[in-house]
Amino acid sequence: NSRRSAKTIEGRRRPLSLPEDRPLKADEDFRSYCDAQELFGEGLVATTEREAFWRSMRLPLPVTLRVPRPGTPTASRTEARLVADGWLRRCEFEDAGMSVWQMECRQYSENPQYRAWAERENRRGAVCFQELVSLVPALLLAPEPGQICLDLCAAPGNKSAQLLEAMSGTEASGAVLSADNDAQRCCLALHRVLGKAASPCSCAALANANHFPVLLEDAGVASREREVQRMECARILVDVPCSGDGTARKNTQIWRSWSRRESLGLHSVQRNILLRALYVLPPGGILVYSTCSLNPLENEAVVLGALRKWHSSLSDSGYEKLPVALLDSVAACQSVCRLQPVPGLTAWRVPAPNRGGPTFAVWDDVPEDLRGDGERYPLRAEMFASSSCSNIDAGELRKCARFYPHHGDTGGFFVAMFQKGASCVAPGAALGSYADQSAKVGSDGRGAHPLLSARFHPIELGDATWTEIASFFGVDKAWAEDKLRHGLLFWQTMKGKSYPERVTLVSPG
Repeated sequence: NSRRSAKTIEGRRRPLSLPEDRPLKADEDFRSYCDAQELFGEGLVATTEREAFWRSMRLPLPVTLRVPRPGTPTASRTEARLVADGWLRRCEFEDAGMSVWQMECRQYSENPQYRAWAERENRRGAVCFQELVSLVPALLLAPEPGQICLDLCAAPGNKSAQLLEAMSGTEASGAVLSADNDAQRCCLALHRVLGKAASPCSCAALANANHFPVLLEDAGVASREREVQRMECARILVDVPCSGDGTARKNTQIWRSWSRRESLGLHSVQRNILLRALYVLPPGGILVYSTCSLNPLENEAVVLGALRKWHSSLSDSGYEKLPVALLDSVAACQSVCRLQPVPGLTAWRVPAPNRGGPTFAVWDDVPEDLRGDGERYPLRAEMFASSSCSNIDAGELRKCARFYPHHGDTGGFFVAMFQKGASCVAPGAALGSYADQSAKVGSDGRGAHPLLSARFHPIELGDATWTEIASFFGVDKAWAEDKLRHGLLFWQTMKGKSYPERVTLVSPG
């Protein structure tokens, strides 16, 4: 029975000893790699923690949902139905005024009536399926009235909807801008989720997070040429693409497909997205970085690498790069909910790309053939905790927060909070005028979603075509003039045509 004897005993960190004729399976490599990280330290207590962790990882994740706008008559009726159907309320988020409910996976899957009702209410917007730990990032951002929140990598949009709900009690002076790089997710999934929020504060954008543009807004200067300045996104959520190994309880495919190469390939992508978000973040702004992964290569290594890169130079193209600091995410999490995070890791091992290969604690131990551009999945010095040329102490990473499944019957998750120094931006932050610039956006791409090929340009006050349309449809003249003066009405040209086909009204947000 060589296969059974080849498996590791629960809690043991010794590498697997396998017959030479059998390759290491994905789930065995996953466990061996995680144990090599010493996620819970050493000693008897750590062994007990590891055993509880792996037992929990193999259990199905309960189905969780939240009820938007608790306290309203609609929410009260929904909660009454949840109680009647046997859903249990999670008390961890009551202090934050949230209504979060849970049902065991087997109970939910074996009752078609429960599923049909919950899925119908989800489509209506009366409930929202969302894993417990994924509620944390939006809670940490805590947007204030009038602020603009940027959600990079936003699809499917549940965190954006949560941010919109947090702002629903205020006037529509702020906004939540949800961006994603995938056209289908941006135009369909994201649109559906934000549509259920029914908020004038919502806006979706097709954008690459690696190159998210600096947004401009009217500076309010009275002159013939309108002066513009950077639009300040005071709260930024960066929930980056990740390997998702923390979701193994609900996505069992992870056990069959986990690969070291995925995290090695994602590391640079995640770090670059975080660096771009830090650049867009205004002085005094708050940024939350999160993943549903437990791999330190996607978590602490990304955070440390971004901080090292940021602080290696404090000037960039004339715009002052202010210092960026890590905030205590563990304390912040404990102040907004009753989940049990633990501090981030300060040391980890970086793996060779091949399944069952070695792991390395320091850069000097990495052989030459695994470094640089000659390898498809190269190891880089920035991936390691130790660095002789860094002015950032890896001990700072204890301010990050990790969520383990056995601590609260949740999935695995990671969050880190940043704040940019509150100094003033370097002179010349106003970026000039746009008196002669076109307001058109979009592209001439064909064959994709119609909105991807649309172009918009503002309707001018006194436009003859608009006057004719408004007269034909009986549009209220005073209402129309007010919208036109505030620049809220646009011609929409579809699929590269030379004439507009639609009129679009946008909100002040």
